[in-house]
Amino acid sequence: CCPLPRAGSYALLTRPPLETPVPVRLACVKHAAS
Repeated sequence: CCPLPRAGSYALLTRPPLETPVPVRLACVKHAAS
């Protein structure tokens, strides 16, 4: 589960791929979708 608050997860999703590791992005996407 993504340890960041909803706002933090949204910020991760909007960051460029180079700034945010793919596994982290996928984890946040799955967390938001659940």
